[in-house]
Amino acid sequence: MSSAAEETSKWAVLVGVDKYPNVRQLTGCVSDVEVMLQTLVESFQFPKDHITLLADEQATREGILAAMKGLVAQVGKDDIVVFHYSGHGSQMTDREGDEPDGLDETILPYDTGRCPLPNRDISDDEIYLWLRDLTAKTSAVTLIFDCCHSGSVTRDSFGG
Repeated sequence: MSSAAEETSKWAVLVGVDKYPNVRQLTGCVSDVEVMLQTLVESFQFPKDHITLLADEQATREGILAAMKGLVAQVGKDDIVVFHYSGHGSQMTDREGDEPDGLDETILPYDTGRCPLPNRDISDDEIYLWLRDLTAKTSAVTLIFDCCHSGSVTRDSFGG
């Protein structure tokens, strides 16, 4: 009979964006997730093939959402999950009417823009729905958001 520790898998999605084509450039975000990958593999024994790293042009809206959805599909009961985003954060007008301040917090994928270009940000509502699905499978989830407006990006998904 195998132990619970042997049955538990470790998964991660790491997103870092420095080179935005349509908004101000950053430095250090891709480096942050590369160091996180190394740390997860070397110090926490995450299998390298269980880590998705999206950097710069790989970190499109579709790419990030697909990686998040894929994570939910792969994760088993009580698996360990890390999601790390390093890049721009922002706010946009609340579309669902569920924010007291009238603003959704967002993370900015590589391919987002500002007027007149389309806003392709990923909203806290989208992150909440993903997190709800993920935590239905495992509660061992660590989220790291290194961006502006990250304090409420998860919308208290853990039931407070």
